[in-house]
Amino acid sequence: MKPARILLLSVAIITGGLAAFLATRGGDPVTQVVQTTEVVEEAKLQVLIASDTIGVGQRLTSSLVSWQDWPEGAVRPEYITSEIIPDAIEQMEGTVARFEIFAGEPIRETKLVRSDQGYLSAVIQPGMRAVSVAVTAESGAGGYIVPNDRVDIVRTGRAAIGSGTQTILANIKVLAIGIRLGEAGASAGYPDPE
Repeated sequence: MKPARILLLSVAIITGGLAAFLATRGGDPVTQVVQTTEVVEEAKLQVLIASDTIGVGQRLTSSLVSWQDWPEGAVRPEYITSEIIPDAIEQMEGTVARFEIFAGEPIRETKLVRSDQGYLSAVIQPGMRAVSVAVTAESGAGGYIVPNDRVDIVRTGRAAIGSGTQTILANIKVLAIGIRLGEAGASAGYPDPE
């Protein structure tokens, strides 16, 4: 072997050994940074919620509402909290739902009417009137119209001024059908009239 090759091979072995030594033990030691995150529990309030879906016109009972922890930052002023009304479950007993309240939804007094007030006086807006109209299955879209739908009231027939169809009232909110106040009678729990 030529001396130049031996010298080059020796330098390569020494350089490789030094690199291996520095990579495994030499140089600055590697410091591990351990970050700890502190979990801060957000303050919670007890909010009155619907335990089950409450239909339009349904009376509240203690089994339909319950207290649930709610993040304090997400509590709106209209929510009923145990801090403000500790006996709210007893106070709300017998109130009537003006609108459907879904399971898990916070209870708001604006969606309820006290039992000493009439239901219709609660759902009819100030300055408005309620009208009762006789409806059969044929004239009422075969039962597909439910409370809270909006409908037009149309008169069809013959009159002294001629036959035809005339819209009497337009975009009218349906408050109830018979004694059914909730959609398809299921949410309110009232049977259809015989």
